[in-house]
Amino acid sequence: MALDLKQEAILELTELIVELQSLESAKNKIIEENDQIEAARSPYPKKKIRELDESLRLAKEYEDYDAVDQFEEEIKKINDEYKYIIPPPELYPKETSLVIDDFFYRIFGNDSNKYLEYAKLDSNLLRISFLRGILRLLKENRIPFREIVSAEIFSDFLDMAKHLLDESYKDAAAVIIGSVLEEHLRKLCIKTSIPLELSDVKGKMKPKKASTLNTDLVAAGVYGKSDQAYVEAWQKTRNDAAHGDYLKYTKEQVANLLQAVKDFITRLPA
Repeated sequence: MALDLKQEAILELTELIVELQSLESAKNKIIEENDQIEAARSPYPKKKIRELDESLRLAKEYEDYDAVDQFEEEIKKINDEYKYIIPPPELYPKETSLVIDDFFYRIFGNDSNKYLEYAKLDSNLLRISFLRGILRLLKENRIPFREIVSAEIFSDFLDMAKHLLDESYKDAAAVIIGSVLEEHLRKLCIKTSIPLELSDVKGKMKPKKASTLNTDLVAAGVYGKSDQAYVEAWQKTRNDAAHGDYLKYTKEQVANLLQAVKDFITRLPA
């Protein structure tokens, strides 16, 4: 039965990846078409806009409201002419999101770490890389299917991150590693009886950020200031990846991050 479920998961995951790739291709095609339209146009009339802006400023200064309306209308007309003709497609339609959410719920469970990791990704390229990593692990039998269903073993995620890194998907790997680290901080807090939530100004309980968990763990004596600084640096790389700042770190830095987080988790088990 496990084999049937596994094959079903592989087929469904492959279809989801193809769908995301189609969305990305559609976006790139429209961007290319818009670029072609832009190239065929005359250059944006910067000098004319500067002149109109100055005329508008003077009209406002002298309270000539008829002239203000006229200049604002001229500026708007020019800017409208230079907008993209074809609107970009929705990058992640709600129906696609719901289908993928349902897949993770059925295969991994709605409280699985893999679902939480995927939910944090904010671009289709990262989503495709992440799902490809799971697909490759399934196809190569690198982890038992029962472990994928439970989704509770950290090494699986770090193995996935290493695979993505080996395939040059450094950005998806950085997100996964950073999220594994954040989950480990939570488990250390639970072990030390540190609350995972705090109340806002309205008294509503909200989950603590990783930086707050890091500070609390130092205050509780779980580790020292040096480890605190390392954790902050590691989380910064993860945040850069999650927010698309891909030029702020290298593949080699992500490889060092992977080893450092492995060592940290081994040295400070939860």
